[in-house]
Amino acid sequence: MAPLVEVRLPDCKSLNDGFPADHMAWNLGGMLIVQQRAPAHSYLRSAAKLRSSSIDHWYIVLPRTGRSWTEVDRRVAENQSGKLEIRSLGYPFRGRVTDSESLFLYMPRDLFSDAASTLDAKNNSILSGNFANLLVDYVNSIEARLRSLTADDLPRIVHATRSMVIACLGPPAEQAAAVEQLTGVALMERARRYVHHNLDAVHLTPDSMCRALGVSRSRLYPVVRTKRWCSPLHTKSPPSGSPCCAKRSGGQPAHC
Repeated sequence: MAPLVEVRLPDCKSLNDGFPADHMAWNLGGMLIVQQRAPAHSYLRSAAKLRSSSIDHWYIVLPRTGRSWTEVDRRVAENQSGKLEIRSLGYPFRGRVTDSESLFLYMPRDLFSDAASTLDAKNNSILSGNFANLLVDYVNSIEARLRSLTADDLPRIVHATRSMVIACLGPPAEQAAAVEQLTGVALMERARRYVHHNLDAVHLTPDSMCRALGVSRSRLYPVVRTKRWCSPLHTKSPPSGSPCCAKRSGGQPAHC
């Protein structure tokens, strides 16, 4: 596997000091989540690296600890714990980071094909505002549930993440559309859970769902009409497989 960036130790460190890093990757299908702990280092994605690599994914970084400085086209973005930054692997960049723990979200450029210009304008930016704070909370909630996610959950997670990112970056009209989309995704998930937990109940009707979810029939119907629901004749089954996870610690690969 070819590295995406070149990494160097600080001048005050030698190769004999090693590079004790932990790197755990979760494959969610259309998105990769990476939990990383690493000592201070500098990094470079050069023009030469771009010519030899066709990967042009977007990635979002949420540092838990540490600080970083990244330069793209002579513009430096300084980040710190709790702040989101977004960057494209399709452009050269360089930077440095202190000892840090961070969460990375890698998303293919094609996922944002209809909003490419919006993201390009925000390349190497620190996200701020209410929508950025909501995205931080959302990313934290995904990380907390990584081991319990099922294969059926993954497409909706990717779709909702895309909508959240657009809500952070897009103009007000796109933000409103993204919020409406996210509301529908959340309602569909609540409805799915209600049906799953009440498959054997005699009171499982549209009216009972509306009362339990606190919505009207006209609000519920457009959200669930395209959803394939389990038949009440089927018994409940355990969740399907969890997202694929690969871990690299201290240079040694492992699997969880």
